[in-house]
Amino acid sequence: MASSDVQLEAINWGRVSLRLTLYAKRRLGKRGTIKDAEDLAMEALTQYLDPGYEWNRDGDLKEVLGSIVNGLIQNHFRRHSVRSERSN
Repeated sequence: MASSDVQLEAINWGRVSLRLTLYAKRRLGKRGTIKDAEDLAMEALTQYLDPGYEWNRDGDLKEVLGSIVNGLIQNHFRRHSVRSERSN
């Protein structure tokens, strides 16, 4: 087992998930529900753990996951903005 695998196993993912959900909810504000925040947090964790994505896994976990959530939120609102423009 690689040392990075051991490091990943040592992380309390339940706590990380909760904190990331709360962070996502704060970033969404009134524009999103707690369910939206949970979905964003889970997507961020999935992307972080997926070897197909090239995240800096040696960097600070909170910063990397926060950055992923921020990008997902931007994409989320961009999609909604384009949809509303098309419907007008």
